[in-house]
Amino acid sequence: PVSSLPARHRHMTDAPQSSPPAQFALLLHGLIGSVDGAPSSSITALQGGSRRLATLSALTVLDNVVDANEPFGGVDVHLHSWNPELAVLLDSLYGRALRSSSHQPVETAEKARSQAISISRAAARIVAHERRRQLPYTLVLVMRLDLVVGGPVRLDT
Repeated sequence: PVSSLPARHRHMTDAPQSSPPAQFALLLHGLIGSVDGAPSSSITALQGGSRRLATLSALTVLDNVVDANEPFGGVDVHLHSWNPELAVLLDSLYGRALRSSSHQPVETAEKARSQAISISRAAARIVAHERRRQLPYTLVLVMRLDLVVGGPVRLDT
């Protein structure tokens, strides 16, 4: 459960942003499947995403991308998922860095098209956020939502 996560990984949407605007954006997209199967098999089997995989992915992304880049300009997270059943969990996991999210049911079983739609929806949220803050990001890193990041990824180099 989210309540057992370290405090820095809990949802904090009501907390004011006292730090300067982030220099980097992380666009997370796609479908979280099961731990033992490909996400594409989840589309055709109509099974829900794995809470365990969502949590593992989020913790490694927060540690190795978001936290790793805090000294170098900060990272805002924007995500689109095909997992509406995981919306509350995903938003809670990414909460402290999350700037926008959308969770919708799968629209197509065609992998490339599904991925492109998910990326474009998250990208539209990034553009809207940049307009609101009146400052573009220096770099946007695009990653699958179910990726487990094994080590620090510095975005300033």
